[in-house]
Amino acid sequence: MGITRIPQQVTSSVQDAAESLKYQGTRLLDNGWDKNWVRTVAAGSLVTGAVLLATGKRKAGLAVAAAGTVFALLEDPEGVKKVWNSLPDYLESGHSFLGRFEKFVGEITAQGEKLRTVVEKAVRQA
Repeated sequence: MGITRIPQQVTSSVQDAAESLKYQGTRLLDNGWDKNWVRTVAAGSLVTGAVLLATGKRKAGLAVAAAGTVFALLEDPEGVKKVWNSLPDYLESGHSFLGRFEKFVGEITAQGEKLRTVVEKAVRQA
């Protein structure tokens, strides 16, 4: 006998949730999730590492990303080689995009300065 009595509605909700989790777990195993767990761990580790790096936790981010890379190498070494070999192209594309974006921001800044000058001139004349 417990200290408090748990309402039937809460008990039913917990039992329904447990049955749902059991069903979902069985479905995952039936779909071959147990065979693809390395891929799942690799992807999750790489994403987690990226988030940690983006939030400023460099050491943890690098460690988790390195672990994800190891799992990715275990899963598909040829795929990782392809990505590694095409990495310079990705970096070049990113550099090109940043250059265009920087030019766009410069143009917007110049237009903003012109607009500010026109507005200041109009205010002085009014």
